[in-house]
Amino acid sequence: EFGSVPVYQGFVSYQKLPGETREEIRKKADERYNADDPEVQNTGTRLLEEFTDDRIRAWVQAAGSFEQRKDIVEFLGNMKKRFDTFCLENGLSAQG
Repeated sequence: EFGSVPVYQGFVSYQKLPGETREEIRKKADERYNADDPEVQNTGTRLLEEFTDDRIRAWVQAAGSFEQRKDIVEFLGNMKKRFDTFCLENGLSAQG
């Protein structure tokens, strides 16, 4: 449905999962994050290549074609802020 904004599609798909599945995903992610699992750092480094300012702008532009554009743009802004915070907390150098 939102293939041109894949991170939002992922969010929508996640929201449609049964509550116990979402809770299990949250629990596993929290465990890895709180244990300083190297996978967290590696994933963050790979995401730097995906969450560039140019890519976010392209997704914002693509959101204009959806009725939910306001929600999508808000989601993208919040995601970018949280990711920037994650990068700062984990010593990752965000790229534009």
